[in-house]
Amino acid sequence: MAATWLNLKNLVRDHVQLALLEVQRAGLSFAKIVGAAIVIAVLVITAWMGVLTSVVVWIVGEGASLPLALLLAAIVNLVAAGLLVWWIRSQVPELLFAATLRQLRSDREGESYRGPADRHEQTSGN
Repeated sequence: MAATWLNLKNLVRDHVQLALLEVQRAGLSFAKIVGAAIVIAVLVITAWMGVLTSVVVWIVGEGASLPLALLLAAIVNLVAAGLLVWWIRSQVPELLFAATLRQLRSDREGESYRGPADRHEQTSGN
């Protein structure tokens, strides 16, 4: 009995140690990914600024005034930012765990569980 208890204790310790090592490895990988994402963002911003500068120079070369060309570049940036804000706002419902909340509410109201396959059949009319 004592040997079984010792083996169980060692097994649990080994599993906890493995889990901790995997969490540490995942944390380091996440940090590397975030660092790479920051570098990518800087490179993309630099490229976008280069593209806008080229467009401004081209527009001025075609005879437009520099203030007008800069205004057009600013408008392009504002439109792009507005589109991104619209997209971000459309993603907010996904942050609320809508399916989980629906399931919890239905459980609380005494409804039976309806899995994803059941809901698909109901919405597709099958």
